[in-house]
Amino acid sequence: PPLQQQQRPPMPLPPPQTDFQVGARIMALATFEGGNREYHTAEIVDRQLIGARKFYVHYVGFNKRCDQWVAESRVRAQTAAEASGVVAASTAHAGGQSGRLGADG
Repeated sequence: PPLQQQQRPPMPLPPPQTDFQVGARIMALATFEGGNREYHTAEIVDRQLIGARKFYVHYVGFNKRCDQWVAESRVRAQTAAEASGVVAASTAHAGGQSGRLGADG
């Protein structure tokens, strides 16, 4: 009989990365905008690692008043497409939008 190729089980997916550092750009599930829950690009401003892990995020392009603590289950890494869109958005905001982004005030 001909040799049969041994089928290997599919490689397991790596666990989702949730040990993000302060300053990291991620996607966070927001709970503003009249209750509409969507993922938005966010930057980690602070994090709480004791007990229930939480991240304090600033939603890129939104007013600082929208910043909020989000549970670990509501953050994820950006896809390559999302990350490349962030670069374009940051460049677009760089001119004429002073004070909106990057102000630690």
